[in-house]
Amino acid sequence: MRTGYIIVSKMNNHPPTNITQIIFFSVSSLTFSYIQKSYYTIRGVSDMKTVDSDTYFETNGMSIKYDLAGSMVSEIKVNSQTGWVNESVIEQKMSGTAYILDSPKMPGGLEMPMSFTTTIAVTGK
Repeated sequence: MRTGYIIVSKMNNHPPTNITQIIFFSVSSLTFSYIQKSYYTIRGVSDMKTVDSDTYFETNGMSIKYDLAGSMVSEIKVNSQTGWVNESVIEQKMSGTAYILDSPKMPGGLEMPMSFTTTIAVTGK
């Protein structure tokens, strides 16, 4: 099993500052799913979740935390001669809740359910 991190950073003018949230993912399956003469297809399935979903961080003068979980499915076509990626499609599906504490900028606080799907397409051209 492979593991990794996606780091989502807060950007304040120049330069970027403060890592605000880290999402953990673990690759639970990585297989050669199809072999062609000119390319190999590799398929990956991963689980993702926020790390330390109980910790609030400051952004724009508000304390916020995320409690998210989901999956990521990857299909990567690799040139069988060069080893370079011909194309790749990655789909991430995440859902959960964002919590903002009571503050002058957010009187009463906020509990915001959220879900999103992200598709990343890469070509070698």
